[in-house]
Amino acid sequence: MRRWLLVFPTVILLACGDGTDAPAGTTCPALGAPVSHAGWLTADEVWSGDRPHVITNELTVSKGVTLTIEPCAQVRLKQGIYFYVQGKLVARGTATKRIRFMRDVESERFAAIWVTGPGSADLAYADLEGGGAKLNQSFGATLVAEGEWPPSAPLRVEHVTVKHSAGYGIYLRKWGGFAAGSTGLTVQSSGEEDTEHPFAIRMTLNTVGTLPEGSYTGNAKDEIQLIGESPHNNVEVDETIRNRGVPYQVGGNGMFGIIAVKGASPTLTIEPGVILKFFSSGSNIGYLEVGGTGSGVGGQLVAVGTPAAPIRLVGTGLGSGPGSWEGVNFFGTIAPGNRIEEVVIDGAGAHGGDIGFGCPPPGITGSDGAVKLFSEPPSAFIKNTVISNSSSHGIYRAWTGAPVELMGSNRFENIAGCNEILPKPETGSCPKDPPCPR
Repeated sequence: MRRWLLVFPTVILLACGDGTDAPAGTTCPALGAPVSHAGWLTADEVWSGDRPHVITNELTVSKGVTLTIEPCAQVRLKQGIYFYVQGKLVARGTATKRIRFMRDVESERFAAIWVTGPGSADLAYADLEGGGAKLNQSFGATLVAEGEWPPSAPLRVEHVTVKHSAGYGIYLRKWGGFAAGSTGLTVQSSGEEDTEHPFAIRMTLNTVGTLPEGSYTGNAKDEIQLIGESPHNNVEVDETIRNRGVPYQVGGNGMFGIIAVKGASPTLTIEPGVILKFFSSGSNIGYLEVGGTGSGVGGQLVAVGTPAAPIRLVGTGLGSGPGSWEGVNFFGTIAPGNRIEEVVIDGAGAHGGDIGFGCPPPGITGSDGAVKLFSEPPSAFIKNTVISNSSSHGIYRAWTGAPVELMGSNRFENIAGCNEILPKPETGSCPKDPPCPR
């Protein structure tokens, strides 16, 4: 009689210390008994990757001290706990040996991992999830990093995921930014509890160019919030707003919806496809300003989109229709490097307080428009641009001097007033019936 040999496959389960399965695709070993940590680290330490490391009370990595966390480690934080980094945190996993920063108890959020410059965090192939317990201090963020002036880069991320934050996913403050080499950042499921701070990331205008490529969708609000921080509220260094696949909201949460490019001649560059939303609330109206009055101020804007990926400048907070924000204003000497091409400027025209400039039609008092220029430009630098849904005028030539023509290749749609306002002549007065093209 023929006998059959039945062979059953062996199944190996990789256990994480809390009984949950290891992330799919990992090659991490089963974790051993947990180790507790709290207080101040005053000497370099290495946390092994073969067991959970439980932060039972607030923990601070002191200045000059390096904490290294090995691949496969779990760092578990108790409810309401802060993990402060004043020295250096190095947590570099691999594609198959990720590091996890997580809640010790699933239903109990920790406060935040908080990096303070000149301290730094170097994170690779790591998952950070479940922070934001103390909403009033960190706005519900799982990861907070603060820098110093001039702008610094306390945070380096490489294939890092931040998820399930009560409010912001990441909060970068005091001109803190991402270090060179940062890439592959994912922020998702932010704003799970804090509806006032639902953005993927909040960061300063002077470090926005450090935002790495990544994924910033799947949050309560799939946008990056940009703010100015006193006393350096303006864009004071060369900066680039990059297309990272989601819009940017300028201001909000008590911060003005203003980008002002002025100082020691900084240049703000905006990449094709970027959407900027300028927040307005009550009498605080959002706008984009280039240059300024007085001595020692300058700055220029290079906003060059493409036909397939135009740049969009719009309003938010007061809706998105006509007059939802002020628009783009140029003050002082207009630098020859300014460029506005393949841009959509929509819903602007709100009153910014300017009166008595240019030569508007009779009966017009406010000097308002989607684009306002208070100095004669060196050239017609606004090209192939759509100005739409302005509650006042299109281009307001508010200078005194030669009538440099700016309509050119631009398109005007649903403009309440004139497409273009005539500037005041050098001598004499405005014509009785100045032109008002529509």
